[in-house]
Order: sequence, then C-alpha cells, then structure tokens
Amino acid sequence: MSLSPLERIVYGPVRSRRLGVSLGINLLPAGMKVCNMDCAYCQYGWSRGPARYRGQGKGWPTVEAVATATAARLEEASERNEWIDRLTIAGHGEPTLHPDFEAVVAGLRDVRDRLAPRLPIAVFSNSTTILWPDIGRSLLMVDERYMKLDAGDPVMFARLNASRAPFRDVIDRLKALSPITVQAMFVRDRNRNAVPACSVSIVSR
Repeated sequence: MSLSPLERIVYGPVRSRRLGVSLGINLLPAGMKVCNMDCAYCQYGWSRGPARYRGQGKGWPTVEAVATATAARLEEASERNEWIDRLTIAGHGEPTLHPDFEAVVAGLRDVRDRLAPRLPIAVFSNSTTILWPDIGRSLLMVDERYMKLDAGDPVMFARLNASRAPFRDVIDRLKALSPITVQAMFVRDRNRNAVPACSVSIVSR
C-alpha cells in the first residue's frame, strides 16, 4: 500500500470536523507503517517485523529535522496569511514510537512558542505507550491528547487491535492522563452484527 501522502514530515493542512485546519506532523520513517498494534481496520495494512517496535529500522526524522520542517511551514503559512487551527502529531502508524519523542515534542513547543504562540499542539496515539515514563511526560507537554480505545475488555482488545500491552494498565493510565479525548472504532462482525467494542468508562477532567 502506498503511503505517499505521508512521505514527508509536515503535510496538509488537513481539514476535519474535529480539528479544523490541522497541519500534520509525521514522525515515522517515509514509506513505512510503524505501529505496535495490528488493528483489523487499519488503512495502512499490517505491521511486520521490526516495524512493530520503537526506534527500529532506519529513516526516523531527527529532532532537528522535525523542528526545521515545522518552522519552515509555519513561516510559509504566515507569509501567505494562511489560517491553521493546530499542529497535529500523527502519521502512518504510532508517532510515540519515535526513539526521541520527548525531545521532538519539546522542539515542536519551542517552534510553536516562537512562531505561533496561540497554536495548540495535538497528538493522536493508540494509548499503549503511555505506560513508558518518557511518553507519559511527553503527552503532558502537548495541548490536546486524542487517545485510542477500541475495546472494553482484554479479549476484544487482543482481537481487534492485536495489542500486547496490558489492558488494565492502559485503562488506569488513561484515567490519570487528563484531560483526553477518547477515539474509538465501532465495528461489526462477519455476520454484520454490531460488536460492543468499547464499553469502558473514562472520566476526563
């Protein structure tokens, strides 16, 4: 499957009902899906071999490259009087698998504070990496956290997302990571019956 729309660090802006005019930040190696999940519905296909693990393989954009590309695009937007609602860390996989994710976020904050101080920074994550201390700290450094939770129990979590993360620990950390926006995919089984994938209550303040 071609990943050509996301073969650069900065892409878009993308227009959406949730995020408005969002300038995407892709932290993953060009042309490769990198994710520690294998969601049944993923538009980028399956995660294979080293592509499931943090920092494996080549082609990860450096902290400096991310900051430079983002600064250049924000300066271009300013020159064109182009409206942008937020910076969104996303891409073709799980962005928090970047080996220097904490430093990347710090660099993005510096760029934002210098060039567009009112611009929120958002992140899309599959939630499993919040168990790692540096990722937990990093997520608190962004303004908006959109965290995946497709399942309400460990069995569905394994079936739908093929995740190896301990489900209950993920739930506990999501509760502690506040405020968040929970994103979930509602699915049907082979007989087209609705599957109650997500039934966990998370209070976010």
